[in-house]
Formats: sequence, C-alpha cells, structure tokens
Amino acid sequence: PLVAAAESGDPRLLQHLLDLGADPAARNRFGHGALLVALTAESLPAAAVLTRAGAPIGFLEAVAMGDAERAASSPPTPGTVLDAPIAGLETPLMGAVARGRADLALLLLDAGASPDAGTAVIGTPLDVAALTGQDDLLRLLIERGADPSRAVRVSPAELRRRAHTPGETPPPLPPLGAVRPDTEAVYAAAVAGDDRALTFLRLCGGEVDVRDDDGRTALIRAADDGDAPAVRRLLAFGADPALRGHDGRRAVDRARERGRDAVVQILEG
Repeated sequence: PLVAAAESGDPRLLQHLLDLGADPAARNRFGHGALLVALTAESLPAAAVLTRAGAPIGFLEAVAMGDAERAASSPPTPGTVLDAPIAGLETPLMGAVARGRADLALLLLDAGASPDAGTAVIGTPLDVAALTGQDDLLRLLIERGADPSRAVRVSPAELRRRAHTPGETPPPLPPLGAVRPDTEAVYAAAVAGDDRALTFLRLCGGEVDVRDDDGRTALIRAADDGDAPAVRRLLAFGADPALRGHDGRRAVDRARERGRDAVVQILEG
C-alpha cells in the first residue's frame, strides 16, 4: 500500500500509512520502494516524509536522486528488476537518459540494465535520447548494444543518422515525420489518465495535436469515444478543439453526432 500511495505524491496519505505501521522499507515485486517512486515522480514533500521515516536509499534511489557517487557504492539489492518501469512510466535508464546523465546511464548499464527496455507509450531509451536531442547518449546506448529497430517513436534510419561519428558522412535523412510521436501515444496517455506521460511526450517534442492517417487528433478520437476525462486532460495540455479531421468535422461535431452530451458540454463550455 505504501508504494502505491507514493504514486499519488500525497505526503499526508503517506504519513497516515506510516503512522498506522506501514514499513518505509517495503518494496513491490520489482524491488521498487516508495521512496524510489516519490523521487521518480519528483514529489519532494512525499520523499521527505519517507526519508524522515527511515526509507532506505539504495542503488535505484541514488540514481533517481542524481547521486552517481552514492549509486556506485550501493549495488542493486537481490531481486531488484532494473528494467521495470517505475510507477508504470519510465525505466531507471530512461530517466537517466532524459536528464542527460551519461554517468548514471553507465552505472545502470554496468549493473545489467537493458539498453532496449522501455514502455509502450514513450518507447525505449534510444527514443528518449533522440527525442530530447542527446546524440552523445544515443551513441553511447548503441555502443552498449541498443538495437535501433526496437525503437518505438523514432525510425531506425533516423537513429543511425543521428548516431554517426562526427566527421563521417551521415546516412540520408528519413522521411518527414519519422521522429514525431504518433496520435496513438498521445491518445493512450490521455485515456490512461497519465499526465506524466503527456508531459514527457511534450518535453520530447511530441505534438498534442498530431494527426492519424484520417486526420484525427487525439482530442477528436477521445470526443468520438465519449471519453470526457480524456477530453478534459487533452484540452488542459493545449489540444486545439477547432481542428478538423479529413472529413471536415471537429471534435465537438463528432461528439454531437454520437450523442456524447458530456463531451459536447466540455467542448462548448
């Protein structure tokens, strides 16, 4: 319960559970503790509550804190799954790459983390390196065995072009759009209520209004499905309700035709 509560980032809930006797050192089946979850979510108040309660700082916690020296002196405990997404969003290696920390990435790789392990929404560490413009880390990952064909959001051709050694002639550019997160990623994050994934996609250069082959944005799709929470979430992240699909209809038009009254009210409000 404590690890699950840490995902909320609510320090009062965590303190309440601790007062009831929850073990601050408890870990889930991946070997992830509540402090690791709070640090990954960048919830400093929650992390402070757990630290005061005596939550241990191990290898992954030190990596999440950005403390390479401490991580180097604290090898992973037996049973820790290095490639499991923390709180379902990012693997430790993805987080290290996103922060531009080659030292942390090397520590994770040396400890046995897979350079290809990622998530369905964001992709692999190679995707993160490419989408955040970190070609040095991209080259490092490929040197350590990352497979460009396993990437989800960036084409293998683009990855190989970006990873070429300076001074060499790079491979030709891939087709336009090869590095753009697709509508499915944005839509999936909105439907799942995953604000962190949506934020990450935007930081990586993803467009909340990217279209599918039918010209539909994630907002149009959510309106079509009558998913009011997803519609609110996409609007909060800047989705444009005035955009039309190839059929000429806006999100509100699709919602009205399908009798999605709650969605129509949101879009017209």
